[in-house]
Amino acid sequence: MYEKLFGLVDNDFGYTVIEMPTAIAPVREVLRRHVSKGIELFGTTDCVSFDCFVDDPRIFERFRSKENRIFSAQDSSELRSYFAKDLAFLASPEILISDEESLGYENIYFRCVRPNQGSDVGEPHADKWFWDLGLGSMPPGHRRVKVWLPIQMDDAAPSFLVIPGSHRNQYAYGSRLGADGKQRPVFLDDASRRLLKPAPVRIGQAVVFHDELIHAGRFTNSLRLSIEFTIIVPERR
Repeated sequence: MYEKLFGLVDNDFGYTVIEMPTAIAPVREVLRRHVSKGIELFGTTDCVSFDCFVDDPRIFERFRSKENRIFSAQDSSELRSYFAKDLAFLASPEILISDEESLGYENIYFRCVRPNQGSDVGEPHADKWFWDLGLGSMPPGHRRVKVWLPIQMDDAAPSFLVIPGSHRNQYAYGSRLGADGKQRPVFLDDASRRLLKPAPVRIGQAVVFHDELIHAGRFTNSLRLSIEFTIIVPERR
């Protein structure tokens, strides 16, 4: 049933760029609504422009922790319905979106990278490493596939970096304890950093990729917003 889906990530590159023509506008509105709810403490609920992350550092700090970047159960359900218009496999009830934070519902979250802020940029890693270090649990007979969707970025400088084909190799990594008390992977193969290349993804598209693919963020001169989630898929049968 899922041969076509697995083919998107089991190819030579480890990823495929998918057109998302209908999802971007409604997804952006759900994100705007989520951010507005999250900044009520600052005396306003109006996030007209996502530049608020740059204009008021308190807003960025509010959403630095992942728990504040995860959408509500209602919003996650709504987002999934939008994604399913372009990612048809999400219409199947057999495919789950992971509950990595054990919240009792599917976890969809956003990430923000401010212009000229290297500390906001994600280091090279494979998502599988997080699971190996104790993130979440997997039902038997399933595997993971990741989805990354840019909401705002400079299309002239694609910001999702990958080492093509890295899902078929082994790379050295260690771990460190994060501020949230959870282990985080640390990429140790510095020589391989030069192999990172931008995936050719732009606004209106998504990257579906293997959870052993080495990927990273890219330093940016403009605000970048993206939405991410992990799908749990039954193995081939």
